[in-house]
Amino acid sequence: MHIMSCLQDLRAHRLGPFDVINHILDGNSKAFGDYRDKFYMEDNENLDKILTAIANSHKGREKLAQWLQTPTGQKIITDIVSDEMDKVTESERLPGLAVITPDFVKNWKVEHHHQQAPFLLAIIRAAAQTDRAAKENKQKTPDTDCVALQRYHEAARLPALKPVAWVPVADWTLPVVLWILTPNHQRNPPLWSFRVLHLRSLKYEF
Repeated sequence: MHIMSCLQDLRAHRLGPFDVINHILDGNSKAFGDYRDKFYMEDNENLDKILTAIANSHKGREKLAQWLQTPTGQKIITDIVSDEMDKVTESERLPGLAVITPDFVKNWKVEHHHQQAPFLLAIIRAAAQTDRAAKENKQKTPDTDCVALQRYHEAARLPALKPVAWVPVADWTLPVVLWILTPNHQRNPPLWSFRVLHLRSLKYEF
């Protein structure tokens, strides 16, 4: 009842509820700065609830999807992906070649990418498999290897690419690719990065 009374008061002033929200969230409106600060606090769940309610509505979901495809929405998505890939790359940097022993190569895994790049992996998973394939492929998960391949191809475009060796491990072979990251004035000596691609794990059926 209180909400309906407030809405009637707004109508009397020729305002709608979302007009009020837009005015409050407008960063140029200094008078409402305190409200915005509280609204964006980490422990404030109001924004989460609003976005969830919109996403749970068919019409709201369509509007939200359209907004995500605008330059602003795309920038948010690409920033998240870029940040996650930076974390993946950072975790794979090594101080030098001496630490890359046969045991190191044999035991190296990419499972930790699931924790470092969950958003990107969700996008790759959706692009790589149909809904039916995702349900049927219990042991085939293309997402992690796609991240490794993406970093490999990125390195392949660098002039400093250093193909090193094919390292035999058990009954199969791993192509080990090493390259020097482009050095800058903050890195001395330059850090090395590596990628290990398990070829057999890249055979997927979609």
